Amino acid sequence: MTIKLAVTGKGGSGKTTIVKAFMHIFEEMYPDKSILLFDNDLTSELGHSFGLDIRNTIYGIRSGKHEYKTGIPDDMSKSEFIEWALEEIIVPNPGL
Repeated sequence: MTIKLAVTGKGGSGKTTIVKAFMHIFEEMYPDKSILLFDNDLTSELGHSFGLDIRNTIYGIRSGKHEYKTGIPDDMSKSEFIEWALEEIIVPNPGL
């Protein structure tokens, strides 16, 4: 089963708080499932709310910034590079 949930709203409306609450509910309801959160905010507020120091982002991968500024290594295809880079930025929830 896949559940997709998007939370939108203006700044300061409690989106991060709502997402964290939903995450805890889903963890209790589906303890054997993985939960993946995406934060579309360039300030990485969702990650910060979990005490994470977010430096590498999907934006960084796409734009060639941060640790990915050297570009795609010669021995990797673009899809291999993106898969590697995504694995580098996905972190487990340290709050549990």
